[in-house]
Amino acid sequence: VAEHFLMKEAKKRGFEKDPEVAGVLESARRKILIARLVEKEVDDKILIGPEEANQYYQARREEFMTALTLRASHILVKTEEEAVLVQEALDQGADFEEIARKSSLDATAIRGGDLGFFQRGRFVPEFEDAVFQMKKGERRGPVKSQFGYHVIKLTDRMEPALRDFESVKTFVEQRLASEKRSRAFKALVEKLKGNAKVEIDEKKLEALDLKP
Repeated sequence: VAEHFLMKEAKKRGFEKDPEVAGVLESARRKILIARLVEKEVDDKILIGPEEANQYYQARREEFMTALTLRASHILVKTEEEAVLVQEALDQGADFEEIARKSSLDATAIRGGDLGFFQRGRFVPEFEDAVFQMKKGERRGPVKSQFGYHVIKLTDRMEPALRDFESVKTFVEQRLASEKRSRAFKALVEKLKGNAKVEIDEKKLEALDLKP
């Protein structure tokens, strides 16, 4: 109802004849017509066969591998000497989480030093260079970084694995449809262009105020 009366008033004031409004309407008209053409000639013709998505998945299995994921805990101290003392205490049977709660300078101390699960790129290079070489259950240190000295314990290691097809089926279908759409759109444009020659008016282009 509001739209009805607002439109009536806009026409009454002659806004339809405003050059700026007319330009916007023409631009919208062009976009709507083009969108309908693309819908009919491209989107409506994209079909994915029953086995096509699975074949796409099988041909690109390496793209659907999970990343190496680790879980570790650490104890962060200021000096190398402190880190050596921590290692010695752990070698003698001290509890890692207890020492982390009492001695670690990191915010993870409240969790016994637990860093949770992570992949490459989350921590500083010195820390990752050490932890990604460790085996599950292994302890290593002192490892120096910009924050101090770490004593690290690797609590879990999940090796890369192939995601099963059903878990990525929707994603595969969407990617396949997107690739088909892109090819079909380019083919449509090339077909419509035919042998037409497109030239750029460099003088008019330079005259435009094109801001970055």
